[in-house]
Amino acid sequence: MSIETYNKIAESSLIRNIVRIAIPISLQQMLTASFHLIDTAMVVKIGDIPTAAIGIAGRWFFLIYLTYFGFGSGMAVIVSQFWGIKDIKTIRKSFGIGYINVFVVSIVAAVLAYLFTPQFIRVFTSDPLLIAEGVRYLKIACWSFIPLGVALSFSYLLRSTEIVILPLITTVISVALNTVLNYLLIFGNFGFPMMGIQGAAIATVISTTVQMILLVSICYIKKNVAAAKIKELFSFTKEFAKKYYVLALPVLANEVLWALGVNAYNMILARQGSANYAAYTIYGSIEQISFTFFIGLCSACAVIVGKTVGTGDLNRAYSTAKKFLVGVPLFSIVLGILVILLRSPLIGLFNVSNQYTSDMVNRLLLIYGIILPILILPYIAIVGIFRAGGDTRTGLIYDVINVWFIGVPIVALCGLYFKLPFEWIFVSMWSEHVVKTILCIRYFKTRKWLRVLTHNNMANI
Repeated sequence: MSIETYNKIAESSLIRNIVRIAIPISLQQMLTASFHLIDTAMVVKIGDIPTAAIGIAGRWFFLIYLTYFGFGSGMAVIVSQFWGIKDIKTIRKSFGIGYINVFVVSIVAAVLAYLFTPQFIRVFTSDPLLIAEGVRYLKIACWSFIPLGVALSFSYLLRSTEIVILPLITTVISVALNTVLNYLLIFGNFGFPMMGIQGAAIATVISTTVQMILLVSICYIKKNVAAAKIKELFSFTKEFAKKYYVLALPVLANEVLWALGVNAYNMILARQGSANYAAYTIYGSIEQISFTFFIGLCSACAVIVGKTVGTGDLNRAYSTAKKFLVGVPLFSIVLGILVILLRSPLIGLFNVSNQYTSDMVNRLLLIYGIILPILILPYIAIVGIFRAGGDTRTGLIYDVINVWFIGVPIVALCGLYFKLPFEWIFVSMWSEHVVKTILCIRYFKTRKWLRVLTHNNMANI
């Protein structure tokens, strides 16, 4: 076989793997993001105050979600490489540590959010109307943290082992149920009580619980890689746990500290008026949907690159990663143009009654469509490439330095000191990504992120 023929076969195989993994994950993420989109789209009909309140409460969901993602992504660093050599025993030990961590955090988070709900909401606003509505929502919705954590733990493991259809199916069912319950409970249709924002919270708790039960049950019925016995989940040694945390904790710290930085942005944005923050909440719902495409591509990149590094074929891993580093930002240009062209119809889906709010969403989406490639490149580099290659510390350094020492100070100056127009404060949020993009490109070329975990004896301890 000639080199040219081999390269064509390899390229075709890569594309098939990307499509096979990325599309289901993108669809699942899109549906997951639609939880907040559906809540927002329905609550927006009862006014700016409930819309802004659900956006503020949603910042805590964002922090919790990224905490879970930190644990899941840290686990996936190990799982994807050991999946390359089909070491199920080590995979289940890694899953056991990750699952225990998420479960404990989910319980603590739910209890704290329930006991200190007003304090949680006051972090983002001093408006008494927003606080009252935010408390009504979060007091109930916080109990979804627990089933959400369990479901996501299983989903991250399944994705890392290329089982992507099952999480998608259970998410479809959950979102459908959430939509129906929102319709019934927010507006009191078909004889159900009209509960407003509290109805949206109840719908979230019920639908996430159903998703958890379905996903876990099917895993054990099918006896797939996630169907581990209790003994297998707790079979790790202290030495294994130590090596695990050396790799996983930087990922968790990365996600949590970055999420806190983003929440610092929101603390500033929420103080620019309820109409502006309502606009940002609507924008955020649309942005989350568009970003799901990149989550799918990034997950596919992490699985494919991680598997290849795990087998020790570092040249092929670098070549594959390079294709993602170039191709994904190019795709973001196309999607950015689509967001710009379709922003008015997208805003129309929300039936926004306040013209100022509608106009502001329009401007925010225009800006987002323009800067999207700058946002995407460091994301695919840090989450999809460096971590999959076994390097979990570089992303932590880049993210934390840029968000806390560049992004947050600039946004604070623009919003609290200079009191610039809201759209300019929004633009200043993306300043950190310019520096981070340059750093990621330079580090990628060094190949220092390529580290074979399957050769460090983790499987034997």
